[in-house]
Amino acid sequence: MFALIILLIGLFCVALACYNSYRYKSTELVDRYEERFFVRMKAERKYAAQYLLGEYQNSDQLDFVLDYFEAPIADKMLSRLIMESQIYEYFRHWIILYYLAAQKYIENYRENDDIGSWSHLKPLYDRIIELKKQQYEKELGRKCTDEDVIPSQEKLKEYLQQEARLKTDL
Repeated sequence: MFALIILLIGLFCVALACYNSYRYKSTELVDRYEERFFVRMKAERKYAAQYLLGEYQNSDQLDFVLDYFEAPIADKMLSRLIMESQIYEYFRHWIILYYLAAQKYIENYRENDDIGSWSHLKPLYDRIIELKKQQYEKELGRKCTDEDVIPSQEKLKEYLQQEARLKTDL
């Protein structure tokens, strides 16, 4: 009986160590992704937003932002290499914003240029929306719908305008 208790304690310690290692590695990666997106990608975000608002004619920066959400963010989260709660905490606003604002662009690009492009963005977006619903349900104490958590077109435009005014070093 004593050996069984020691074995169970050992297994628990191993599982805890594995989880802590996973959490540490996930946090380390998300910190790097956060720094890159919020500090080094300001120009790309600015011009992507301007393109979506019709104020800039080149879509290259939007492609760059969408590529960034595709890989590493979506790829790593959907394969569970990073914790979805961390991606949700740091990136939910921008994933929702850029996915919704660029949805027609994404569909058109996939239809006319490359059907495989940005194939993980929709599952990423869907998961972020589900997590947001869960958060709202806890806070509000009631069942939430997409309408409760998805910003209106006016809000999307306001958020894009904020992105379009980002100060860059360029």
